[in-house]
Parts: sequence; C-alpha cells; structure tokens
Amino acid sequence: MAVSLQIKRRAASGSAGAPAALKSGEPAYSEVDNQLYYGYGDDGSGNATSIISVAGSGAYSTLTTNQTISGNKTFTGTVNFGSSTLQGITTQVISEVSNLYYTDARARAAVSSTSATGIAYNSTSGVFSLASIPNTSLTNSTFTINGGTVSLGGAITVQGTTNEVDVSTTGTTVTVGLPNDVTIANDLTVSGDLVVNGTLTSISTSEVRVEDKNILLGDTSTPTDTTADSGGITLAGATNKTIQWLQATGSWTFNQPINIVNSGTFQIGGTQVLSASRVMSNVAITGSGNTIDNVTLDAGTF
Repeated sequence: MAVSLQIKRRAASGSAGAPAALKSGEPAYSEVDNQLYYGYGDDGSGNATSIISVAGSGAYSTLTTNQTISGNKTFTGTVNFGSSTLQGITTQVISEVSNLYYTDARARAAVSSTSATGIAYNSTSGVFSLASIPNTSLTNSTFTINGGTVSLGGAITVQGTTNEVDVSTTGTTVTVGLPNDVTIANDLTVSGDLVVNGTLTSISTSEVRVEDKNILLGDTSTPTDTTADSGGITLAGATNKTIQWLQATGSWTFNQPINIVNSGTFQIGGTQVLSASRVMSNVAITGSGNTIDNVTLDAGTF
C-alpha cells in the first residue's frame, strides 16, 4: 500500500494568518494567504519559539504574476526596471537629498539680477525686463557728438533755424521739419522738377533768366479760347503796359504803341509791310474815307 506524506495545512475556506503554534522545525501551509510557515526555534519542549513565513506568493514576490507589495524595502544594489514603467511614484514620495527635482518655482528662484545691470527680474513670473542702466555701470562717462563732449545724463539741445528748420518735441520724440513759411537766405538749387501749388508765385529779383525758349501760359487741364481770353504779359507802371490775347477780337492786343527802331521791320505772314524808316510796302489799301499821313509809298526800282 502506498504511503502519502501530508504536511499541516489550512484550507482556503479557513482564516488567514499563521498557525497559532508549531513544533520546532514543523512546516505548515495556508491556502488562504498562500504562505508556507515554519516553526522556528525550540523552547526546550519541542515547541517552536516563533512561526515565520518562508515561502509562497503570499509572502514573497513572484517572477511573473501581478502582486501588491507593502512595507519598506531597502535595495543596496542596482535595481533595473528595463522598459517597465514605474507608476504611483511622485516627487512627493522620493527623498531628494541634494539632487533636487525641477519645478518652475525652483528654477525661477535660482536666477537673480543686480541693480547695477539695469535689468529687472521677477522671480515669480521668471520675466526679465530692461530698466534704466545706471551711468556708473557704463565704461565711459561721456559721449561725443560732432566733436562736442556730452556727459552721461546731460542734455542735448536740438535747435532749428528761424524760417528754415522747425524742431518740436512730444514726450521723448524729437521732430525736425520745415515750417509752413520757409525763408532761405542764400542760393537754392533744385535738381529735380519744381512744382508750386498756390494762387500766387512772386519773384523779387532784378532779372529773371529762363533757359527754355518757350513760355507756356494758361496751361490748364483742358485749355480753350475762353480760358486763354485776356491772357498775356503785364508790365507794371504808372499805367500798366499789356500784351493780351482777346477772344472777342481773336487777336493780340497792345495797349501801348509799337516802336520799330534801326533796321527793324514789321511783317505780316513773313512779308515786310513796314520798316523803321516808315516805308510801307506790299500793302493794299482798300475802302473809302481812309487818310494816310506821313507815309512814303515806294513802288520800288527796276
């Protein structure tokens, strides 16, 4: 007949925990908490002095199954987790010692600035801002403008010229420009075109020289005989001397006599009709009641 050896045991339907007593060296297994217990020590009467857990997934970690392990564990060697992920571990449960973990507050608190740099730093927000740089922090105490020395913190005067250049300030902005009415004491050369928009152009000189051979008057956007009417040249005097084109007569009108001197002549259509010696030629006189005085009629020679 076969012999079976069965150790002391507790069925899964029983209560968890170690046996109340074991003989010295006696094993016992609890199916409730999956632990193998051992009777440790000898009280001199064959009874164990303590009962310890020596095996079983309820007492020791397994290689493959999921387990919950409680209590403090101390590792003296290297713990390699491979590609596994540690869960439930935060900076609140890790002892930092001298290796502090990162936080925004710690990083911002570790940075500072000095007032001598002119840089202000907010350790709460971590923002740097440039304030006024103290003059004492600069290498030079002065700077030079157009050969003049200006001390740091000193004032610079920007001054215009009366009737030529205006200077105005608004806050820290300096504006340099021309006044509404400009007076130039010396010569003015305009390399490009000169456009004058106004109702009056006044030239106060003893002589006006124009290189162009043609002067265009009455140059409106749509010139007509009506816009040209009364246009011309007026010479101011005790009474104005004018040369005007009149639409009513369709001709140039002089309000003063025309004096032909020396060898000058008066021509019509390119043909001479009057000379400085008052000789009229190539003129046909028609009509009745016309009187001609002090005129020599010369039929010419042959």
